[in-house]
Amino acid sequence: MSEQDHTYYTVGENRGAARVYLQGLTLEQRGFAVGTRYRREPDLQNKVIRLIADPNGKLKVVGKEKAKGANEYWPVIDVNNKELEAVTEGAAEVRVDFDDGVITMSVA
Repeated sequence: MSEQDHTYYTVGENRGAARVYLQGLTLEQRGFAVGTRYRREPDLQNKVIRLIADPNGKLKVVGKEKAKGANEYWPVIDVNNKELEAVTEGAAEVRVDFDDGVITMSVA
C-alpha cells in the first residue's frame, strides 16, 4: 500500500485515562503485525500522537484471537494514557491515519 488510509475511532476510557483501541488487518497491512515493536511520539503542541514501527521500540503490537481455537490473531494496539487525553481534550473521536510504518492520531 502506498496511499494513506484513515478512519475515525471512538475515544473510550480505561482506568481514568482516554483510550483508543486499534485492531485488525489495516494494522498488519501497514507494518504493524503481531509482535512488531514500535515507539510512541506525542506532539502535544500540535495535538498529535504518532506510533512508529521501530525494531528498538519499547512497545509491542499484541494479538487477539480471531476466533476461539483458530490459532490466528488480529494485531492490536491499545493506546491508553494521559498523553492521549491531552491530545483529545475530551473529544468523542479521533482521526487515525495509517501509512506504511506510521500511525497518526489527531482530533477529528
